[in-house]
Amino acid sequence: MIIRKAKLSDIDSLVPIFMDYEIASVGYLADKYKCMRNKKKPLVKHIKLAFKKDIGKKNALFLVAEEKGKLIGYIFGQIGENEHPLFKRPKGGELHDLAVLKTHQGKGISGKLWKELLAWFIKQKCEIITLSVNSNNQAQEIYKHWGFDVFYLRMIKKL
Repeated sequence: MIIRKAKLSDIDSLVPIFMDYEIASVGYLADKYKCMRNKKKPLVKHIKLAFKKDIGKKNALFLVAEEKGKLIGYIFGQIGENEHPLFKRPKGGELHDLAVLKTHQGKGISGKLWKELLAWFIKQKCEIITLSVNSNNQAQEIYKHWGFDVFYLRMIKKL
């Protein structure tokens, strides 16, 4: 398996990975919040546009995991804004997306993608890294294993 920078030519191969993640992520939502899912049609078109935008962003890194010529996972992170009205925030990175095909989970692929992105954040002189994760997503355990702490809890109420 190799980890490399994503290319625009990878977009079609990234869509199945995203869709695999999307199916799982709906399961993390409480039923009353499932109606909040963005149902833009056609979804694949919007996902491809988002991938194109993310791959081309400055101050960002989009990596893919490739095995035997097939993409099996990806990670995307970027340098975030430092301004906050209440906290002095050092230069920081944001882990935005991490997905691995369900058939390839549990093989350390997420960890390898993370190590590459972490090295990039360090090279960019980031002092903190943040991420957001659904409160029911089991990936929280991986993030805690990687040294992330719960710092800010965002709550929601459906009216």
